[in-house]
Amino acid sequence: AADHNFAGEKQKGGRYLAIGQGCPNQALKVGKCAYGFQFHIEITDKSIREWSDEYFKDSQQLKTEKQSMLDEYNKRKAEFNKLGEAIYENFLKIVQHSAIFRCQQPAL
Repeated sequence: AADHNFAGEKQKGGRYLAIGQGCPNQALKVGKCAYGFQFHIEITDKSIREWSDEYFKDSQQLKTEKQSMLDEYNKRKAEFNKLGEAIYENFLKIVQHSAIFRCQQPAL
């Protein structure tokens, strides 16, 4: 199972690309070609329902929290989708660029 409380340590030469309140280190880059993400780019209403059923054991909390998250998701769905598309498109550009210029792995 994933550890959703993991914040990680920035590696030498690393640079944060995104930060957040719940998990401060949301995305980072190390060297020229290594990227890490600590958030779900692929979030959907289905995934929210599945996660809620898994993580909220109290039936009242399940009902309340699940509906709250679904409401928030539905308000921001277009924003989430736009962000996800931008991340995927940028990643493809990086892969194409890397194929041309051959990324060198940083010394750890």
